[in-house]
Amino acid sequence: MNQTKSRAYNFFSNPIVGITGTFASILSVFLAILFYNNSKSSRELTYLVNPVKSIIASVDNSTDMSVTYKNNPIKGNISSMQVAFWNSGKESIKKENILQPLVFSFENNVEIIEVRIVKTSRKIINIKLNEEEIKTGKLALSWDILEYNDGAVIQFIYNSSPDIKINVSAIIEGQSVIAELKYKPKIQSLEQYMFSQTITKIYRYFFVALSLIMLIVYIWQVRRRFKKEQNIFQRHDLLLLFNVALMIVLIYEIYEIFYDNGAIGPPFGF
Repeated sequence: MNQTKSRAYNFFSNPIVGITGTFASILSVFLAILFYNNSKSSRELTYLVNPVKSIIASVDNSTDMSVTYKNNPIKGNISSMQVAFWNSGKESIKKENILQPLVFSFENNVEIIEVRIVKTSRKIINIKLNEEEIKTGKLALSWDILEYNDGAVIQFIYNSSPDIKINVSAIIEGQSVIAELKYKPKIQSLEQYMFSQTITKIYRYFFVALSLIMLIVYIWQVRRRFKKEQNIFQRHDLLLLFNVALMIVLIYEIYEIFYDNGAIGPPFGF
């Protein structure tokens, strides 16, 4: 009996046990905060500009070629872009929650030639377009309700080059600034970005699994030494050091998995 107590005392009084326990406590507190924040309901209107833009026509003053739209002549570039918006929060956004409409405005008041709804997550959201100011490069829209991951893709045909900047603004109850999702500069297409994000997800899940496996191996090793009445912690316990490093990776990767929501684009695609 006394021998068992002595072994238990030696085990728990070892400073390495204290270090491991500290890391475990930090991890548990971090995960508790993480899961609590992830479960909270909030409105989060988000938008994303499709990086793949195109020139539909290019009219140079030096040529005799002309382009007309609804019998109106158009000079310069005619380009197309798509912008997606959706509610990435768990709380629905109803029309009474819209304090300031969602407005898309092109830089330098570039004329919007045509606008249309390419895709909606559900018909029930009932998107309404206000095209009164499209000649000055502005489009306002509203909806009846956006539940979690509800939204739409809007296509703009405009009189400018593809790289013209578009500004997006809205004020939603509980959200003063609309969230913007951006693609990485090195990604040349939507397909490449989605592929890279899938690989990143696989990498993260792999390291979470590896960290958990190493933690289990570490616990098993300590228990084995304890039962054999061996020195529980060797002077150069590389397994312990490696496990501590993987616990740090585990914390980071769990955070990235839960908070990298929607990083591959709108939930309903372009």
